[in-house]
Amino acid sequence: MAVVTLVATWGGETSNSYVTLTDANSIAATTMASSLWFSYDDEKRSQALLRACRDIDSRPWLGEPLFLRQALAFPRSLSLSFRFSLTDVSSFSIDLERQKKYVPEAQVYQAIYRLAQIGQPDVLNAQQRGTLSISVSGGTVTHSIASTGTGHVLSYEAAALLREWKRGPRLLRG
Repeated sequence: MAVVTLVATWGGETSNSYVTLTDANSIAATTMASSLWFSYDDEKRSQALLRACRDIDSRPWLGEPLFLRQALAFPRSLSLSFRFSLTDVSSFSIDLERQKKYVPEAQVYQAIYRLAQIGQPDVLNAQQRGTLSISVSGGTVTHSIASTGTGHVLSYEAAALLREWKRGPRLLRG
């Protein structure tokens, strides 16, 4: 079986990943889960990276995509009324560099999380997706999912790396 091609052009029109397999291997080698990561072949790791990218892109993020035709959610521009002062340009540049560093790392952590789920019982996978309740009767398992709208969770590590771009409820004061 051929390895899935990962296209990791930052802001690219045909990108399907934030990180190449080679870079993902380098990032994973520095984690405590490196043995899990390297226990899978390139095909499984590439598939996990694609799934992780979809997991990340399915979340609501602050700002707008930076490029008109970019295929993925990142890079993002957080300021819709961008003014070209030196402070703004500097802050904008720093934020893009942070995105370029943390988003690929988050994708690798999410891919490791997905690989760790392989072979887990369906009940455990359902719980990790946000299941509120599970009932077993007559050999049938039924469960109700929390209404998050995503059907998945980001790993703790991925969520922590991406928290500054997370869109959440806003407090409006009048």
